[in-house]
Amino acid sequence: MKELALCIILLPDLLSIPQPSQWITWNVGQGEFNTILNANQCIHFDSGGENFPFEVVSLCSRKKNIILFSHEDKDHINFIRKLTRYFADICTLHATQNKDILNLETCTSLPKKVQLLFQTQQFKDKNSNSNIYLYDKKILFPGDSTKKSEKLWAHHLQKLKSIQYWTVAHHGSQSSTSEYFLKQLRQPLLKQHRHSQPRAHFIFATVSARQRKYGHPHPKILQRLKSKKIPVLRTQDWGHIRVIL
Repeated sequence: MKELALCIILLPDLLSIPQPSQWITWNVGQGEFNTILNANQCIHFDSGGENFPFEVVSLCSRKKNIILFSHEDKDHINFIRKLTRYFADICTLHATQNKDILNLETCTSLPKKVQLLFQTQQFKDKNSNSNIYLYDKKILFPGDSTKKSEKLWAHHLQKLKSIQYWTVAHHGSQSSTSEYFLKQLRQPLLKQHRHSQPRAHFIFATVSARQRKYGHPHPKILQRLKSKKIPVLRTQDWGHIRVIL
């Protein structure tokens, strides 16, 4: 028994159980802050809102941190100074003239499993120019993408048959989550080979918003999602939303 006890003290890593990856939509009030938590790194999609979630510090302070921004609205970037204060190893790939973002180191490449699905600067408004990111071909991060920009990128979703989750664009504003987008998203789930059985595929969306602020998510968007039988989890109802991947 003494030898066994000594082994446990000296080799704790060999006896520990690996922690599964998580996707966390942080409850930041009105804003957007999502984190993919892996064994050695935290990938953050946007980092802004009204209330900073200090739990992210305990989870990610000893890991490599990569921030990917959809666009530069305040409620998507205003936590940058806090993150640079708490995280020693932090970088971004976002090209910008914003002083806070420029203070971040530049990452060498996109993290593994992350795909930049769409990027444009052809619109006059920042929301329509949102970068669209995918994680592991399962989680979609559309930023504040609008209906007019959805027409340019949503058709790419037809090629993907594995999207299970996404954050509702622009916090559930009427300007986003068009019927066209939902048609492209749902279409791959309905396709099947002639001789195959129907494929089970669960899909749901999260909304990061505080309804009293701007009325997000709008009732029309919630009804549109309900009509497609897509469940919605709202941070104002559930707090931080965690998905074990």
